[in-house]
Amino acid sequence: MEYVALFRGLNAGGKSTVKMAELTKAVSELGYEKARSYLPSGNIIFETDEGSKTVTRTLEDLVLEHFKIETKIVVKSCHQLTRIVAEMPGEWENRKDLRRRVVFIREPVTPDDVLREVETREGIDFIEAGSGVLYMSTLMTALTRSWFTRLITKPIYKELTIRDYGTVLRILELMACR
Repeated sequence: MEYVALFRGLNAGGKSTVKMAELTKAVSELGYEKARSYLPSGNIIFETDEGSKTVTRTLEDLVLEHFKIETKIVVKSCHQLTRIVAEMPGEWENRKDLRRRVVFIREPVTPDDVLREVETREGIDFIEAGSGVLYMSTLMTALTRSWFTRLITKPIYKELTIRDYGTVLRILELMACR
């Protein structure tokens, strides 16, 4: 089965720096096949017969042992990512006036758990729940007035990893399931 591992906080703001070539090599050495990275923010695509929970634990242990970084990972199969893209808000395809982000949520946390913590500003911030994700968008002309920035102050933020809409589409394109 093909998966993407979305690493939380790698190479963000000069912290938790990991070279993607080294991470990809380490993932391959675990026996995961066709490992490849996309962008330096911690997106690794690979194939394995292991289940996603086992893969998640294995990769979190790998990063801790090999790179001395404690990180949380969200692992999605090709079919799960296909569903997430299919469920994206319809207006995202045509609206260029929005910053569009997909919030991947680490189990056992649910979209409803996160929604209880998120504050939005009417007419500026928009949010919808999907299959293990939230779709967050903000008017580009009002980014500095968004309340989504308050999410980083919440404890639940540590259970999330966020990707740009275009990044999610590109990752799915790189996966073989389409």
